[in-house]
Amino acid sequence: MLKRKVPDLGEIGDPDAFASFMRQKGYKVTASRLSVPKGKAQEVNVPQKNLFLTFVTAELCRGARTR
Repeated sequence: MLKRKVPDLGEIGDPDAFASFMRQKGYKVTASRLSVPKGKAQEVNVPQKNLFLTFVTAELCRGARTR
């Protein structure tokens, strides 16, 4: 779904790279790390593209499935 909104996305490996890519394209980006008990999470928002994303590590996803 993200590729439909950003067709030239290419291979982006992490939230910081995504935020940097969007800034280079001229978009205003806000990014912030989220406090989570296990793993890592980061929120990246690009309002002009109507993108409000949360990136999480596998550890956080595994914890959510066991509940």
